[in-house]
Amino acid sequence: MVTMDKQLTKDAKLTTSGGSITAYLIPDVQVDINASTSGEQKLTLKTSGGSINIIEI
Repeated sequence: MVTMDKQLTKDAKLTTSGGSITAYLIPDVQVDINASTSGEQKLTLKTSGGSINIIEI
């Protein structure tokens, strides 16, 4: 688990060889997120301009 309570000023990387990662971010954080796990189908969302929103239904 990691809590990032301010805007990042350089790249950050969180990895684990077996287990979960939970990241708590400030509401208006401006970062590109690249997340993956093994053994599941992949969903890639990418835009060169605009935003990506992920909403649970």
